[in-house]
Amino acid sequence: MAPRKNQVVVQATSTTTAVIDLSTAITPAAPAGALPVNHFFRGRYVTVQAESADVYVALVDGPSDTLDPTATGTPAPGGCILIPSGQEKHFLMETGSGAWRYLAYRTASGAGKIRLWASSPQ
Repeated sequence: MAPRKNQVVVQATSTTTAVIDLSTAITPAAPAGALPVNHFFRGRYVTVQAESADVYVALVDGPSDTLDPTATGTPAPGGCILIPSGQEKHFLMETGSGAWRYLAYRTASGAGKIRLWASSPQ
């Protein structure tokens, strides 16, 4: 499913972990009729795209969780996956408002952007 105008979330990235709470409504800067994130992403496949920098992402269960791109272990504490700059990955966002409702993201160095949009119908 192609992204729709006013339904793409774009956030700046840095070397500090940031999170998007997928159960909290995020009112887009858009005309009436644009859907809040919690109604738009939960229970759908979401495409996450890295722009201008490699971005590390993971679903986390708390807003203060941090990602560590150098972590090792089984599982790796703070472990995450890499989305190289200019590429995208697809994730199925869980339904409900429990654990794993946060999408955490960061870069290893430099700054860029992360773009998210629903890529499947509800």
